[in-house]
Amino acid sequence: MLGTRGICLVALSAATSLSACIPVTIGGAELDAVYIQKTRNKAAFDFNCPSDQVQITKVDARTYGATGCGLRATYHPIGAYCAETRVVEERAHSTCSVASDTVFDSSASEQQARDQASRRRRRRQQQHSKP
Repeated sequence: MLGTRGICLVALSAATSLSACIPVTIGGAELDAVYIQKTRNKAAFDFNCPSDQVQITKVDARTYGATGCGLRATYHPIGAYCAETRVVEERAHSTCSVASDTVFDSSASEQQARDQASRRRRRRQQQHSKP
């Protein structure tokens, strides 16, 4: 029998009945899908951006990058046992969350990169124009 919390085994005999539930764990792509959705929802809120405009990238085993509406951030699973490679499915949905320690303005990052490139060009021009 499949219950909401896992697989439940029921054994009946004339004298006693025995019941035990084994929690279902998820990992790999299934767990990534849970965290990707949680990351998308959290980033949409953090960025004040519609969730369909937030793109999620898996950065490493337990880091997810979010980009949308000119902002970007990294998110990590948080909660007891939530950073494991396999998590009880119910816990992944109900108690595990994602958190970010920094949100970046990606347009500012691009502007900073352009400014830095411009400064390098000016320095090279100054070095070449010296007698």
